[in-house]
Order: sequence, then C-alpha cells, then structure tokens
Amino acid sequence: MTARLIPEDPEYVNSSERSFTEALRDQLPDDAVMFINQRLTDHESDREADVILAWPGVGIAVIEVKGGSVSLVNQEWRQRWQGDSTTRKIDPVGQARRAKYWLRDYLDAHPRWTRGRPRLAHLIALTATELDDTFTAPTDAPRWMIIDRSEIQHTAARISAALRQAEGQPAPPSQNDIDQLVDCLAGVMIPQRDLLADLAERESTCDLLSKDQANVLDSLSSHTQVEIRGGAGSGKTWLAVEKRPDRLMRVSEDVRAAVLADLESRRSADPGAMAADRVVIEWIGPGTAPFRVRKGDFEFTVDEPTERGGTNTAPNPLAYFLAGAASCLANHYISLALSEDISLRALGVVAVGRFDRVLVGGAFRDISYDVRMETDEPAVRIQELAERADVMCFASNTLANAGVILTTRIFVNGAAVATLRRDARA
Repeated sequence: MTARLIPEDPEYVNSSERSFTEALRDQLPDDAVMFINQRLTDHESDREADVILAWPGVGIAVIEVKGGSVSLVNQEWRQRWQGDSTTRKIDPVGQARRAKYWLRDYLDAHPRWTRGRPRLAHLIALTATELDDTFTAPTDAPRWMIIDRSEIQHTAARISAALRQAEGQPAPPSQNDIDQLVDCLAGVMIPQRDLLADLAERESTCDLLSKDQANVLDSLSSHTQVEIRGGAGSGKTWLAVEKRPDRLMRVSEDVRAAVLADLESRRSADPGAMAADRVVIEWIGPGTAPFRVRKGDFEFTVDEPTERGGTNTAPNPLAYFLAGAASCLANHYISLALSEDISLRALGVVAVGRFDRVLVGGAFRDISYDVRMETDEPAVRIQELAERADVMCFASNTLANAGVILTTRIFVNGAAVATLRRDARA
C-alpha cells in the first residue's frame, strides 16, 4: 500500500520534507496521489505547496511542512534550525491556507475540471517539533490541523479525520475527480502519434529550403544586423531563425581574447584579491519610488507598484536583484562556452525567488533557475559546464554563502537533464 508521487522522483527542499513525504506515502492506499512541491503561479504571485494529497473518497489536503524547532510565541510562529542562534518568523498556517484557496480558484477556472469545488482542508506538519500538553493552539489553527513529530507515523489517519470532520464541505472526490485533478495539475500528455506527425511536418518544412535560400544565408554570415523581408511562405522566418544561432557563438577574436583574459585573471588572482562595483541612486519620487540609478555612463530607473507607494513605471528592486543574479549566472555559462568552443544556439534563464514578506528580518529563502539551452553538444558536457558556471558565479556564491537555497534545473533542447542544488544547511 503506497500512494503515487508526482513527480515520481521529487526534488526535496530539505530532509524534513523527504522524511514526511515518505512516511505519509507508505501509509496511503494505491489510489491516493501526492503532489510534491507543486508550484502555484498566477498573475499576482508565485508560491509553492509542499504537499497536496488527493485521496479518493476522503478529500484533498494542502500540507505545509516545517522542519527545525518550531514554536508559537504570542500568537507568532517562530522557527530555528540546528546550529542557528536566532529564530525567524514564519507563517505556516497562512502559507497552507493561501495555497488551498489558490488551488480551489485554479480548479474553478480550469476547463478540464468539471467536479465543482472539492472537499479541501489545509494542515501543517512539524516534523521535528513535539507539542506538549501545555500547547495552546492559535485561533486560525486548531490542534486537529497540526501534525507534530509524535504523530508522523499516523499522519494519514490525522488527515483523514481532518477532512471528514470539515463542516460545510462538499462530498469527497471520486476516483474520476482525482484523475481530473492530476490532468489539471500535472498536464495531459500529447499522444505520440500527434508528436510524430508534428515532427514529420517540421521535417518536410525544413526540406523546403532552396538552394537560393542557402546562398542568401551564406551571404549574411558577415553582417551583424540584417532585415529580412518576403511574402508568406518565402522562408524569411526560417532564414532569421537559422542565422541567429550561427551568429550567437560567432564572436570576434578580440571578444574571445577578452573573455579568456578575464577568466585567466580570476584563475591566477591571489587569495583575498578584491574588486569593487559602484552605483549612484537618486530618489525621483514623489512617492516611495521611482529612483534614478547611474552606473558609469549608463542610467536606468527602479520603481515600485502603486500599492507600495511607487508609480509602476519600471521594475521593482527585487526584480533587478533577481535579474542581476540570473544574468551573472548566464554570463558564466556563455563565458565558459566561448572559452572552450562549446556551441550554444540559444540560452535563456527563468528565475523565481521566494522571500519572507515581513517588516523586520525579511529575506530571500530560496531561488530557482530554469536554464534552457539549445545545442548539439552532449548533455553530459552541458551539465559539467553548468556545474562549473554555478561555482564561478559571484551572485550565486554570495547567495549560497548567505544561506539562500539555490536550485538550478538544466534543460537541453527541451529535455530536463540535471538539477543542481546548493544548500548550506544540508
């Protein structure tokens, strides 16, 4: 008797999540499904549910998992990890509740969901904390919603009881409802015959490249800026796309020499060698933002949305923070590729950072990068490049040394090939 995990081999944030997930999985029937670290994104925010349990005949539970030593002081949850001298404020109940309502609203709007609102509950699991008899539950989290360390081996029974006693809730989901939920959250696979038909169509389209088009492509190789015009079906899009990757890695010897010199200067630098960067910031106002930022001869604007007192005319500071970190990482991918003749047709990074939204002590807790590359190089060579770029990146090293958990997922030609993780607490 064991539940199905999605994904089958999850990437856990810490050992607490792993131990809780595995214990709960082994207590559940075969028809139950557990979504692990399910990313929940809408137009306003990005969040993650540690565990979503879909249990036919019982209900759907959203569970926030907290490791370390967790305490409740003056109705405020605090967490301390082993080796830490201070505690930090957390909001496990709020996280679980928001994820539950996001899931409900997501299903309401999903075209494949026909069930209506399902039976839902949110709970928190304290994997390393045992609550004693003197514990007084907060008003927004009665004791039945909290699973402590002593109850981990009976988690399934606790969740079942919580879902069954939920007042005013709809009937439990059927097996068909759970299958629909899996389709909505995990996606529906495209039939193989459709994929093969797609591939055949693309191959036949590529064969339409004429000798004249090939000659045009060769003649463009020495130009850095080209405007391609033509009627429908003339092949202008193909030419533009085909030219772009050829140009990306075709840099002058001066550029390559500069990259090699920079890498060598860092490789041979004495321990403790320092460098510095400098920006000048000027408040424009009239609210909390915008600000004018100058770096040498360059100038850009930093703003805040109107709900935080800004004018919403430019990205906010944390967006620049993430963009800077991701760009620094991407720069090291390209620098290594240029220095070692690794051909990349394209590279893109999507960065998502999660942080504590509190007045005092708020900080980034984890940042994830999805790095997507197009290349004919072997996947193992790209993974080795990614590993070296990660430890060379100034931003990644700064974040990792500060205790921010960094997760980098590597995709080559659309396929996931590796996941890199840096966690100082592990």
